Amino acid sequence: MEEPLIEANPRIMVGKPVIKGTRITVEHILEEMSGSMTIDDLLDAHPHITRQDVQAALRFAAEPVRYDRVYPARQDQEPLIISNPNVMVGKPVIWGTRITVELILQKLAAGQMVEQILEDYPHLSREDIKAALEFAAESVSFIRANPTDQASI
Repeated sequence: MEEPLIEANPRIMVGKPVIKGTRITVEHILEEMSGSMTIDDLLDAHPHITRQDVQAALRFAAEPVRYDRVYPARQDQEPLIISNPNVMVGKPVIWGTRITVELILQKLAAGQMVEQILEDYPHLSREDIKAALEFAAESVSFIRANPTDQASI
């Protein structure tokens, strides 16, 4: 079995999931990527983490959004992420599509660049991918380790 790359420890970053051996949260990785940083930009900014670490953070984030039904919609614009029980079994999707937030995160975790995803899905925009990453960051922001134990993922 592989060594877990993501851990949640109540004594590190208040129990938020982090890249093992660092104080870099999964939420931070997603926020940076939603702000247009690429994986290569993240690696340059944090030379002590690896591509596998970032991909593990994206895979980790794909799990809680699988069935998440709440989108923190901005009051000034229509939500880009919606959840409808009649579309993709209620998984959060990009509005007007059947493309799930989970799929976008899995593709990024597999090493695809944003440009490749946009080429494969020409009806998506950078704003859609940014919204998916923001949605995932918001979803994982609520994950905390149980204060009575130490978890590794």
